[in-house]
Amino acid sequence: MTMIKRCCKMIVVLSVCLSLSALARAERLVGQVMGVNVNVRAGHTTKARVLGRVSKPEVVEVLGTDIDWVRVRTKRGFDGWMSGDYVLVWNVDTGDVCVTGTNVSLRAELSDQSRELASLSWPNVVTKMDTAEKDGEQWTKVTMVDDNGGDIVGWVKSQFVDDVVFQFEFSADPATVKRANVRVYAEPSAKAAVRGTLSQSEAVLMMASYVDKKNRNTVWYCIRKKDGLTGWVNSDYLDDGMAD
Repeated sequence: MTMIKRCCKMIVVLSVCLSLSALARAERLVGQVMGVNVNVRAGHTTKARVLGRVSKPEVVEVLGTDIDWVRVRTKRGFDGWMSGDYVLVWNVDTGDVCVTGTNVSLRAELSDQSRELASLSWPNVVTKMDTAEKDGEQWTKVTMVDDNGGDIVGWVKSQFVDDVVFQFEFSADPATVKRANVRVYAEPSAKAAVRGTLSQSEAVLMMASYVDKKNRNTVWYCIRKKDGLTGWVNSDYLDDGMAD
């Protein structure tokens, strides 16, 4: 089974509630690249000519699928096929943008010296409102929902957000942490940077899943804590209340 499947019920909006205007926006499929130097080929076979390569956390437009292959269009204009093992496919709402960096500051004004309203990291999703340039730097004005349900509006550097992003419906599955000091990783790998830890019996939301075929089919879940922290956790440390 490839990562093309939509993770069943674990489909969520990471940071925004759907408004009437959001519902009216166009939707399409995009893919999150999950590997480094992944080949984009002229056909859906490993014998096909390599057109180019892509690496995480790049986002590609998904044009179609064929069993274990995904047809994509990259930012550089390559139109070809990727192995489904290296791309997560989702529905997108073109009004939202995905944070592609780690610890990206959401500022009150268009300046690195202005007050920090929040710190964002991939795979946070925010809603794009406007763009502006100041002192030769491009900024994007975004809005997000805080833990209390209120809106936070601010500016992030445009280089840390991507206009083609994930769109998820808000129906995440809850889970409980089985042990203390469970690490939350930036990517579905124990070699990735650690974003934080979870406490035993802590409640989290499971938002997406990933099967690492190169590491004994280890299953990872992308989770979200109550404080907004998002990242990847080994499924062995989560209890979703379902029988094995």
